[in-house]
Amino acid sequence: IAQQFGAKRYDRMRHYLAQSIYLCVAFVVVMTIGLSILNYPILRMMNTPETIIGETGSYMAVIYAGLVVTAAYNALAAVLRALGDGKSPLYFLIISAVLNIIMDIVFIVYFRMGVVGCGYATVIAQAVSALLCLLYIIKKFDILRLHKPDFEPSARSMGQLLAIGIPMGLQFSITAIGTIIVQGAINVFGSVYIAGFSAGGKIQNMVCTVFVAFGATIATFVGQNRGAGRMDRVKEGVKVTQILILIWSALMMFAIHFFGKYLIMIFVDPAETQVMEAALTYFRMVSWCYPFLGSIFLYRNALQGLGYGLVP
Repeated sequence: IAQQFGAKRYDRMRHYLAQSIYLCVAFVVVMTIGLSILNYPILRMMNTPETIIGETGSYMAVIYAGLVVTAAYNALAAVLRALGDGKSPLYFLIISAVLNIIMDIVFIVYFRMGVVGCGYATVIAQAVSALLCLLYIIKKFDILRLHKPDFEPSARSMGQLLAIGIPMGLQFSITAIGTIIVQGAINVFGSVYIAGFSAGGKIQNMVCTVFVAFGATIATFVGQNRGAGRMDRVKEGVKVTQILILIWSALMMFAIHFFGKYLIMIFVDPAETQVMEAALTYFRMVSWCYPFLGSIFLYRNALQGLGYGLVP
């Protein structure tokens, strides 16, 4: 979509958008049914302790049931970014995050819904962000207004989208599968290490959000400029982003090694000394790899923006 937008081929852009809707619906149906069936087998494969498997399974069931709104937000936000609007999806996500926190408190503290309440809060908040994206697109982007001819199914166009989308999805899947394997290994050691890994992971997710943002930005930037034939801007954009990633990595490594204990206190009671120690060990070890992690997001997304989905 970014390439077609950069080349000002708006009819082809709308065609690809319509074809991507078909693909999103198909994947959501398959994943919702498949993951709902495999919910507890996956948790047992991860060595999830029996003391928490019931609540974990209930939470995941709600998340799987809400995959349709998760997919809708991500797809709509990606379309906005492809057209160069990276701010609006962020604003909608901030609204969603605040709403999520409020509903977490209401569902868990006041309605006594436990972990399942957290799941419902997440899904409802994502639904709100997806709806806001949709309404914004309808109001602001006439060039995205779809018509009946755009929805004519095209196996060739879907194949082109899948050629970029499946490798991109596999990248996230490989990372997620690796996380599941690590989590499964940690679960064997009991609740202290599960809590420590979870706390360290929350902080790392905040660090990595910046890398994800750089990756999404460079994919759109490269796609638009490739479509417009400006390879000089592609090279300059990659160079500048690499410098920014190295600066952010250095800042985070410094923060983690000198202030990591205080960051973990956001999620862990200082009295839980074993959990604190486990979180710090994990946190400090992985921080050395931030420059490489950030660079992975940069180069694989740049290649995808150029249309080389399989290489990364």
